[in-house]
Amino acid sequence: MHVLPYRKDHAYANMATDLLLLENYPQPEQPRFRHYGWTNPSAWSFGLSQSWEATLKNIGQHADEVVRRPTGGGLVDHADDYTYTLVVPTTSPAYRGNPSELYQLVHEKIVEGFAAQGIPATLYQDLNTDGLRPVCFTQPERFDIVLPDGKKIAGAAQKRNRYGLLVQGSIMRALPWPVKWDAFTEVFTQGLAKYFDGKPEPVEWPEMDPELLSEKTELFRSAAWNQRR
Repeated sequence: MHVLPYRKDHAYANMATDLLLLENYPQPEQPRFRHYGWTNPSAWSFGLSQSWEATLKNIGQHADEVVRRPTGGGLVDHADDYTYTLVVPTTSPAYRGNPSELYQLVHEKIVEGFAAQGIPATLYQDLNTDGLRPVCFTQPERFDIVLPDGKKIAGAAQKRNRYGLLVQGSIMRALPWPVKWDAFTEVFTQGLAKYFDGKPEPVEWPEMDPELLSEKTELFRSAAWNQRR
């Protein structure tokens, strides 16, 4: 599994990069993972099927960057989170498998990363029948990650197309215990790579068509994309 270098960028470029990692990666047969940051502390992302107007109401404050993700899920504040992307190639059984099984697997690997540091995070097991919450971290869904008091600390969303399966996830950094995030990433990526019958392989940043990256970035910046619902 390829592990890309950490990078920070603005919201629209982050979404464009994730989409190109799904659709234009030079070695499409390779699973790939990246952990990345946000240059704007007032950045939010929201799910593909969510309402633009409702999203702004749910933010309830000024936000410099608000972007619709190519995946589903709820509204996420990226001021202080651990954001990651995993791309599953079409050759993997997980590509055509049950989405909830992959969701559970990825979150199990996060729990293992926390357990290695003595942090008691677990998977939420109850099936929520109330529908998806518009704000991601207000209520856990099945297989989200929670603390012993029931507080949700991690969630994710997926997009499947003919190029592969994209997982975009977010983990709260503000936890009751200190976390060594580099060590967490090592355990997390080892667990994911093992699922793909391999090891985490740090790689250089792939070459991306600058015109295509610019085109996709402008797509995610556009009102036509963000205000489509």
